[in-house]
Amino acid sequence: MPGTLIFEKYQTIECVCQPKCSFAKCLCYQCKGLKRTCVKAPTANDIMYVFGERLEVTPCFSDHLERLGIKPGKFADRLNLWELRTTIVEALRKDLVRQSPFLLQWLGRWERMNQDGSLTLDGSAEHMQKLFRHLLAAGMGGHYFSFCRNRVIEQRRYWHCAQCAEPGCRTQDLGHCDRCNGCKNYGAGECEVCISDESD
Repeated sequence: MPGTLIFEKYQTIECVCQPKCSFAKCLCYQCKGLKRTCVKAPTANDIMYVFGERLEVTPCFSDHLERLGIKPGKFADRLNLWELRTTIVEALRKDLVRQSPFLLQWLGRWERMNQDGSLTLDGSAEHMQKLFRHLLAAGMGGHYFSFCRNRVIEQRRYWHCAQCAEPGCRTQDLGHCDRCNGCKNYGAGECEVCISDESD
């Protein structure tokens, strides 16, 4: 894949928070150091393979990769970027929700390149990485591609819980309760079910 770089070796450590750690966003303070990365985190080469620059994957994308059995350090061997692109593009074409100007422009250019024969391997790879940066990198564009819902969703309305027994994208009115290990209506550090159990 064009643009793959090899970065200096990072010291990998076991997280203190392994049960709660998603390799998209490690919760462990030890992983925040400059030369450290969580053992669950994608390598710098993994990130370059998908995005072409150093970005952080969304929690939903990281859970999708885990479900596929794709381990950190193996993205180039196991992750088919063409299939990933096809999954996202097909979902975008079926989605009836009004799409952002970026996505409309991206799809329009993709269709033109396919029709006029200007689609080259390098051009296709570069164009794919733009889409991946926009929809699979954390904090980019105000929305992300949800593999749980098979569509683009807004970050301000949804979030992805990686801590539940059944991880998935949730609406903002739900929060993860450590006490019952589920996502329910949430407030004051516990879900409404756990709060009502205490008052009985």
